[in-house]
Amino acid sequence: MIPTPDMLPDPSGPNSPHWQSALRGELVVQRCVHCGALRFPAAPLCAACNRTGHDWQAVRPTGRIRSWCRFHRGYFPGAKEQLPYTVLLVELDDGLCLYSNPAEEYPLGTQPAIGQAVSAVFQKVSDNIALVRFAPLPPA
Repeated sequence: MIPTPDMLPDPSGPNSPHWQSALRGELVVQRCVHCGALRFPAAPLCAACNRTGHDWQAVRPTGRIRSWCRFHRGYFPGAKEQLPYTVLLVELDDGLCLYSNPAEEYPLGTQPAIGQAVSAVFQKVSDNIALVRFAPLPPA
């Protein structure tokens, strides 16, 4: 999927460290300074310990497909021309789950494999945004 301007995140918002790091090819997420729980997107309170205070930590850009869905309806104006498109739920090797798109769309008639090992690919879509996508890794 090629995002249109109406689909792009705000690179100056609370997730700014994530987007700045993605431009450098690094996957960074929020980490609670009290219990160490990882989270993305950014939040003022930790869902694990309900306390404030966080920093940003690099995590391994690898994981496995935990779930996926294929959208046949466009919920964003720019997505309507790109239907159908796939959204992955990836469980990173560091334990956090992220929603994203595949680096390349799966051809019709094929689908992502649950448990497939994947690695982050950073797709630069503007001067200040690189999106995190996931590409399958070859079997070990």
